[in-house]
Formats: sequence, structure tokens, C-alpha cells
Amino acid sequence: FSAKEFQSEQVMGYLLTTTTRPSLSHLFRQNAMKFLNAMTTLPLTSSILVFYFGLEGAFAFSAPESRQFIQIRNPLAFQQQQLPSSFVSSWPTWVLETNGDLNKIPDTDGFVSPASIDEMWQPVDLRQPELRVGLGLHVRNGMIRHVLPALDVSFDGNHRNRGLCSVPRAHSWLEFGAFSYDNWNDFELVLATRKKDDDNETSEWTRLSVCDSIQECIDSGVALLTEKEDLPEDLGDGSHLVHVLVSGVVPVECPKVGSEVRVMLKEKGDESGEVAGTLQVKISSTMAGSASEYLPNAYKPLFEDES
Repeated sequence: FSAKEFQSEQVMGYLLTTTTRPSLSHLFRQNAMKFLNAMTTLPLTSSILVFYFGLEGAFAFSAPESRQFIQIRNPLAFQQQQLPSSFVSSWPTWVLETNGDLNKIPDTDGFVSPASIDEMWQPVDLRQPELRVGLGLHVRNGMIRHVLPALDVSFDGNHRNRGLCSVPRAHSWLEFGAFSYDNWNDFELVLATRKKDDDNETSEWTRLSVCDSIQECIDSGVALLTEKEDLPEDLGDGSHLVHVLVSGVVPVECPKVGSEVRVMLKEKGDESGEVAGTLQVKISSTMAGSASEYLPNAYKPLFEDES
């Protein structure tokens, strides 16, 4: 192909449709989108040589910078545990609002699985969303197993699923049972950002938001699982992630494309990060969704919302 031919709406639309089918693996769909996004940045005079050996083979590579495992931090364990990131990517994600409402981030009926531990994608035709720090709880069969930093990305609480890589997920978690219940009052959540300059050098982290106590989030999560009368039945079966939003913290505008965002769950005063939960993603630009005739119906309200 010439780059101009490859970037035509017919070719890109076909590839976008066939490589993001729900039946394909999350890793495959994520890498396919990375490839297509990279191709859109080439000059129109470039030539593109495509080796076609089946869809799964063509895109089932892993980006060198991709994290392959979730690290489980446990100060009491001799050997630290890991979970394959592909294993947890499709776990359902719920949001516990500060008013007690529990909402599931949609991932079926036309919606893709949106979680990513490496990147957060920002379509060029959408305004910057809001970021709000939270505490993530890995709930398995109705019991809290791990805690992790969480980041709620939305438009005033709406459109949390904006496509692939739109729900950031922490890559370092803490074992819930390794700490006494009262110890969680000694932990804090810190949201920060940094960007690269023209020489590809990274700047220092700039704090955007701090929650100096997560005990309220722990209490809210426990109350949700033990006291809520209308708790969804499927939340008690298998693994789920619940993002407990922090009350009293003002949302901040998402940094621009090219920046990195990090949320750390750590003990107050500990800057080493040796025993900390960490979420860190790079913000990348993606293709416009509003102009595509292949946009799934589930996402049309997002791109048609002018508010």
C-alpha cells in the first residue's frame, strides 16, 4: 500500500472492524489498535508493506514497553506474587460513587473491554476528560483480596468506557490481608503527572491531587459487600474490581497527549515506593471516532454528546 491508500476510510474502517471484534483476545485487539494508530501518523508519500498471515498472527505481538504482569506487594511474603496482565484485563470494573451508588462500567453489548495498564487513549475529537482519584478493590467471590490505586476518567461521571485503553488499571497491587485494618489510615493516594520535552527527556512529577487517608474508602468498600441489600449477584461470583471514589477531592482535567499520569498508594512519608501500589499510564492520541461510519452504536452517544 501507499500510506494514502492505507489511510483511506475504506481500508482503515475494514481493519478497525475486523481487528476489534469482541471474540478476539484483549491483547490482540489492543495491539491491533496500536498498529493502526501508528500507521495514521505516516506521511502520505510513505510505502507500507503488510505481511498477512492471519489476523491473530499479524497483530498478536506485544509492545516492548508493555507490562506483562501485575505485581502483588506483600511485605510479609518471602517471594512476591504476580498475575498475568492479560488475565485481569477483562475483569468487570465497578464504580462506587461518593453518594453510595454502584455503577458498572459497560463492557458488553457493543462496548469493548476498556482496561489497560500501559496507556490511556484520547480520541482527537473528544475534549479532555476529568480525572478523579480513587481506591481500587479486587473483590473475589465477595471478599476483598487486594487494594490498588484507581483513577476514574469520565465526563462528569459519564462515558467511562470510551473504547480500548480508556480505563487505566494499576500494575502494582497490595495484599489486603498483609496489613491490619487500622493500618490503612497510614496510607495516602497521590495523583501526579509529568511530560517529555522536545529532547525526549522526562520532567519531574507534578502533584495534581492528594488523598491523605484511605480509611473511609476501605470502610465504604466493606460496607458495600456486607451491608448493601441490593448488591448485584454477579459481584459475589469471580473476580471484579471496584473503584471507590474519594469524597472531598475535586476532579482535575486530564493532562495533554504525551504526558504520563501516575497514582501511588503508599504509606505517608515513604518516598521510596518499595511497598506501594502504582498506576502509571501514558496518554496517547487516537483516531477520531465521530467521522467513522464504522463507529459501533454503543459509542455514538459519546461522540454525539456536545456537552
